[in-house]
Amino acid sequence: MPRIVRDNVTLLPFFVAVSLLNYVFQLLMARSLNPGQYAVMAASLALVAILASPGAIIAILSTRIVSTYWASGSFYQLRRLLSRVWIWLALVATTISLLLVIPSGRMAQLLSIESTWATIWVAIAVAPALLAPLMAGMLQGSLSFGLFGAFTTIASGSRLLMGFAVVAFGLGAAGAVATHPLSGLLALFFGYLGWRWLIRGKSDDDRTSIKVQLPIRDHFKVAAIAVVQIVLFNLDILFVKALFEDRIAADYAAAMLIGRTVFYVAGPIVTVLLPNVIHSVTRREPYVGMFLFSATVVVGLCVVGVALVFWVPGALYGIVFADAYQPYQDVLRAYAISGSLLAVLQLLAAFHIGVSNLRVWIAMSVLLPLPVLSYGIFNATPGEIAWGMVGALTVYNLYMLAETGLFLANRHGKAGAQATPA
Repeated sequence: MPRIVRDNVTLLPFFVAVSLLNYVFQLLMARSLNPGQYAVMAASLALVAILASPGAIIAILSTRIVSTYWASGSFYQLRRLLSRVWIWLALVATTISLLLVIPSGRMAQLLSIESTWATIWVAIAVAPALLAPLMAGMLQGSLSFGLFGAFTTIASGSRLLMGFAVVAFGLGAAGAVATHPLSGLLALFFGYLGWRWLIRGKSDDDRTSIKVQLPIRDHFKVAAIAVVQIVLFNLDILFVKALFEDRIAADYAAAMLIGRTVFYVAGPIVTVLLPNVIHSVTRREPYVGMFLFSATVVVGLCVVGVALVFWVPGALYGIVFADAYQPYQDVLRAYAISGSLLAVLQLLAAFHIGVSNLRVWIAMSVLLPLPVLSYGIFNATPGEIAWGMVGALTVYNLYMLAETGLFLANRHGKAGAQATPA
């Protein structure tokens, strides 16, 4: 069985479990919180994602670094590097969380959030949100998808259990947000135990002749790519929460939850692809086949997801929300398409990071004002914001597809030139 298929099969049961746990959590919150509280929870968690946006950078850099050192067999250097990173990142993350508690009242006012406790928990959540991606990247980079899946399952499972406590004690939106950092800390503890078990007895082997080359400037390029993705993913809900009343924002958040399912379903494919490409590039093994396999699966999942959203939106809403929300057709359809575009963009970005074709960060960063400009001008209705995101993501995907075609063509051309006798 090809490695890329084996790793996807290993991760699949955990992905199903995490998806089910997250679904039940969202279902519990959507049915237990009133629309205003649910909108506050959605906006708060989006704010956590934006404030902790370096987490996306950390996850990709962690995966990239661990994959490269692991594939080269340089375990001693990897241990030394990670020990320093953990100490400094823990100090920085804790400091950031403490500093964000100070303006939490102001953040609540800007986002029309009545409970200051919700934004206080947002600030606290930043620390584990910055540390968890480092652990996830370590497990992902070592191709240990069983441990990676267990790590994510513990985070989602503990959050659900805490969610039941939130409902039982009537803690509202603030309590729902609090489950995020608490479950993250618990998952970090068990993830650390898993990593210690994984790396025990590992020592440098004969592959250390493979020289590890990871220039600092390339880390900044990878960081830029990650920042663009996280902003694209979270910016719209903050505009909606700031511009519209709670009920409208809640309806938008509900449609967002259904529509983004397409994106989440494709996530594990990208999770497996990135470290596998890096391992193959480091060891000078073929990698185009695994990329094409992953791209085919992601596109297939997106087509099925969009078809379901367009054909049976009422059934999907009925499963998730019962009678609490009715299909917001315009936003829902836009989100199904944008979720698919986000999934493809994430796949293409992971591929280019894996093969170190990092020049794509320039155009991705230059295009970043595009969705901001769109939301700022076209915001008479939530539907305009949602379709504005579709337009922005279409531009991004067209660019990334062009870059991918050019890279593969150049690679094929170089391979042909090397194979031609002098």
